[in-house]
Amino acid sequence: MEFSYAILWKNPLKTLSFAALMMSYASLWIHRSVWIWGSFLGVATILGFQTGIVTPLALVPILFLLTIYFFLFRKNIQGLYQNQSWNWNFCSRFFCLIKRGVRCDLPASSRERTQNQTEKDSCKNSNSMTDSGILRALLIFAAGAISIGLWFHLVPGFNNWQLVNREILSKEAVPYSLWLNFDKSLIGIFILAWSLPLIKTKEKLWNVAKKALPFFLLGIGIMILLALYGGVVKWDPKILSFFSIWVLSNLLLTVIPEEAFCRGFIQEEIYHYLHKRHLPANAGAVILTSLLFMLLHICWIKNVPFLSLAFISGIIYGSIYQYTKSIESAIFCHFLFNGIHFIFFTYPALVK
Repeated sequence: MEFSYAILWKNPLKTLSFAALMMSYASLWIHRSVWIWGSFLGVATILGFQTGIVTPLALVPILFLLTIYFFLFRKNIQGLYQNQSWNWNFCSRFFCLIKRGVRCDLPASSRERTQNQTEKDSCKNSNSMTDSGILRALLIFAAGAISIGLWFHLVPGFNNWQLVNREILSKEAVPYSLWLNFDKSLIGIFILAWSLPLIKTKEKLWNVAKKALPFFLLGIGIMILLALYGGVVKWDPKILSFFSIWVLSNLLLTVIPEEAFCRGFIQEEIYHYLHKRHLPANAGAVILTSLLFMLLHICWIKNVPFLSLAFISGIIYGSIYQYTKSIESAIFCHFLFNGIHFIFFTYPALVK
């Protein structure tokens, strides 16, 4: 079907559902607050129920991921939200209810919380739960399995919205379909909200940009050359009718969730595992995560040159993240490469 923006106006609740889902991500860089990103996610889910994008079964993976990541990132959450009294009270109460099944009496103000140290004592020894190697491994495996199921659209409860159906965007290209995916977009929201440090100031952004810029240019240049000489794409500059919606969906529903999951979660966990055992942690984490990243793209284009390029791109994104320790640098490089690919070359790939 040929794309028309009229489909957005004719389905206002679906449009608002995905707009709220996008805002749940965007709000994390504006002001990271449970009440803000959580409200947007809640509104997106409610509107999803109204339009059939989400069914009651979808609540199962959402709640599982929310709970698992809360346990895994307990220490991070304490550092991120302890200066926001409402956020910290909510997070502490939620954790206590899950852990003990009883109501936790939390202080009414930050002054009382500081005096009584209630936030540290309300769930005594809570951090020790995830310090156990076996328990942590099980939680990581569970989060990874659910997230991969959402990535491949194998988890029931979701009816994603197709905007473009198997259009030929470039000569000799594989047919392309544009979907707004509610399920896959969930794989990164709790990681970003509860674990990763995000850039908040222009000075920090500038410092990271200066540090990462040479890697951006070198990495993108390498991928373009490999894609051209590997026969994955050809030169094909274009601006398509659905470019603006592609930009929003690719950044907020694809690139950010993928980088949060692959680099911010999987690569971090592999790094810490190898580092504790005095193994080559930096290289090992990047390579193993890149292998997973390659396999996760097998559902899109099933040919060796494309998957090889996915592996190399994973090496580049992972190396940039490992060097800068900034998830924004990996997101920017990934999105910039996707944008160059979409505008200037065969999209998504040549038929093999």
